[in-house]
Amino acid sequence: MNGKIEYGFGRDYLPNWTLTEALREVFQNYIDYGGYKINVYSEDNGEIVQIRISNDYVPNKLEFLRIGNTDKGDNSEAIGHHGEGLKVAFLIFLREQLSFQIMTNDLAILPKWSYDDLVGETLRIDYNGGYNQLHEFITILDCPRDIYEDFINNIITEDNIIHKSSYGSIVDKPKGNIYSGNLFVCNIPKLSKAFNINPSCLKLDRDRSVPNDFDVSYYCSQINDSYNKTLNNNSKAALTREVINLTTETLEGKEYSYTNELPDNIINQFIVKRIGTKNIYINKVDNKTIQNRRITDILDQHPKFAKAKKVSHKLMFLSKQRIAERKSVRTLLNDFKKKHCHDVESIDDINIIIKRI
Repeated sequence: MNGKIEYGFGRDYLPNWTLTEALREVFQNYIDYGGYKINVYSEDNGEIVQIRISNDYVPNKLEFLRIGNTDKGDNSEAIGHHGEGLKVAFLIFLREQLSFQIMTNDLAILPKWSYDDLVGETLRIDYNGGYNQLHEFITILDCPRDIYEDFINNIITEDNIIHKSSYGSIVDKPKGNIYSGNLFVCNIPKLSKAFNINPSCLKLDRDRSVPNDFDVSYYCSQINDSYNKTLNNNSKAALTREVINLTTETLEGKEYSYTNELPDNIINQFIVKRIGTKNIYINKVDNKTIQNRRITDILDQHPKFAKAKKVSHKLMFLSKQRIAERKSVRTLLNDFKKKHCHDVESIDDINIIIKRI
């Protein structure tokens, strides 16, 4: 069985995509399916290596070559959902004049250029039968060694995982790196760790561009909270170097934007000072005041600072009392109305009381 599929992709389609993006599209399909094997071949440590990736997926038809077709729709943890990535990978490798083919069942599938006098040059994929029956899905491609090694070394493995939660993992990668489904997405400032966020939590477009800022901040905070809770429950882990001497800049970062949990050693970094009737918290590491409201709320509730909070509340009450002594009852009731009465019925009630005075 032989055939061809004509696409409308020209040579200049997605001009900013490189071999790195093409490799990402190839590998995300294998990662979404499950386990896979990689074999790398080279001659005399040459600049170009041949990579053979395979798994036991055996498609009944070639529907995976149809634009928009994807069987990942019901899998919330799948990385790709757009049905276009693999076809673009064919285009990128062909544009770079590097070998790329897929073998499955008894077919070999490889990209070619078509030319039409009116349309110009566009991508075509040929499939040719007559090969021995395969019970694997095999991708064989050529790639510059440095590009491949940079890419493959940046895929998250079990060895990279520092802590795993239901939302994703903290991973041993450069700080600020964001991954989804084990593949690199981008680097984001104001993160002190690297995170691998579950695809169900981090929705990405086809280009896997910079994700929604709220999603990053919220889910990194949840993963970080899970890590801090583990540290609180493990006194030995709590003494590890990673969670000692966190600067105020770190604690103002995105992974603490929605935090609800701090390990005791971070709590102990702070001292409380009272400015008027307000408690402020100073980080002993850099002598700076923490502004993160989530963290100040946690510190307010911690037993270490509970007494200072009570004293602060008492002073606030006394201050209010002194101010009230200088006001008339009518003025106090009007102040109360502005602050606490927000519906028609309560406003009517307080107005009746004011008129009786």
